[in-house]
Amino acid sequence: MKYITIKSRLGHYNFCDTSEESISTNITLWEYGNIVPIKSMSITTDDEIEDTDFNPEDIALEIIDLLKAEDKRYIFTTNRENILGMIKLIEESSNDIPQGQKQYLLDSLVKERERVIEQLNKLDKRIGELI
Repeated sequence: MKYITIKSRLGHYNFCDTSEESISTNITLWEYGNIVPIKSMSITTDDEIEDTDFNPEDIALEIIDLLKAEDKRYIFTTNRENILGMIKLIEESSNDIPQGQKQYLLDSLVKERERVIEQLNKLDKRIGELI
């Protein structure tokens, strides 16, 4: 089972013009249960996006479209081989990704729920100490 994580950050990534702001989006392909990714890369996107922005059934095609758009963005890019390699890996895994994506999202929600419950318990304890 494979899944994709996506994290975007707005920042100053142009060393020639440090006043320029752009969005760097990291796309990582994982084998479920492994702590080392299959492949990871960063691209420039027009908007900040996260893996939760995509339907698990469509994420592979959406990411392939993003990567193809990144490849067309520049006349020349040293990142072209990485982009094409990531597209190939996602295409090869496209049947496996939806199930892995659902499991990843489910696990993330369960962890978030546990974190919120723990936070609520801490708040209840503090309220009890104040009463």
